[in-house]
Formats: sequence, C-alpha cells, structure tokens
Amino acid sequence: MKKNSKRMLILLSAILLGVIIFLVSFLPKNIDISYIAAQYNSDEPHIVQRNLTITMKGKLYRPLFLDTRYEGSCVIEGYDITKEYDLDDIIFSHTNGIGNITYSTIKDDSEKTWHLGNVWIKDDVDAILIWGLAPSGNPEERVRIVAPAVTSEEAEEIMDIWRNDVTITKKKKIR
Repeated sequence: MKKNSKRMLILLSAILLGVIIFLVSFLPKNIDISYIAAQYNSDEPHIVQRNLTITMKGKLYRPLFLDTRYEGSCVIEGYDITKEYDLDDIIFSHTNGIGNITYSTIKDDSEKTWHLGNVWIKDDVDAILIWGLAPSGNPEERVRIVAPAVTSEEAEEIMDIWRNDVTITKKKKIR
C-alpha cells in the first residue's frame, strides 16, 4: 500500500509542477527598449537609406504551446502614424515567428487602420526585423527596418539570424 501512495504522490507532484510551469508561462515580460535601426530599400539591401530609432514599450506574452503576443507601443522615427495611431496587438505565429504590425485609431467617427507590414523579433526583442511599406505609404516603396543595426553588415547579420530561425521552424513543422 505504501508503494502505491508513494507513486501517487510522485505523480501528483509531477502534474502540479507541470501546471505551475504552464501557468507561469502566461506571465508577461515587460519590454522597454530603444534601438538604432537601419532602413533600406528591399531592392537594394546593401545600401542603408537612413538610420532611425525604434522604441517599444509594452508587454510580451510567451505562453507555452501558444502564439507569442506583444501589446504596447512601437514608435518608429519618421513614421508619424506610429505615434498618432495605436498599435494593434501583434500576434507572432508559433509556426514561423512572424506577426503583422498594424496601427488603428478612430477619427471622424470611423475606424482608420494602417498596415505597416510584417515583423519578426528575436527572443525577448533582442532584435527586430520589419518589412513593409515606406513612410509615404506608397506600395511601390518596400523597405526593411532592422534593429539594432547601423550598417548594412549589422543588418545582414540579423537577417541571417531570421533566415536561420525561419528555416529551423519550417523543418520542425514538416516533421
């Protein structure tokens, strides 16, 4: 009888530990960062058009087995809409780590939205890659913003990390 109760205690302890780990994964991480970033045209990845600042303040949620979610602000220097509109929560797909970066507001009794593009972050926002529209909103002008990076070489290092991350994720998905 003692053997069964000992097994039951071990089993219950393991289940309780698993539940605690699962619940702790829902606790958010506070994000308060400001990076210098390199912006370049997608057609000319080796020429930095300009350097700008990206500031993010908010909470990053990384629950086990679910998509990562960022809620807060993401202000990009030179993109006035990122100051004037509210950032919609960014949901990063657990299959490829990519999310949509969209801003919205209510003006003149109607909702206005602006989709900047796609976004990828490394770990707890150790690096950021945004690819999408230029500040003009012209669909012909496609840009990439990479942070923290000042030079095209630094930006390319982060792009390599992103390429590797997406490749590993695709391999996991295929298996």
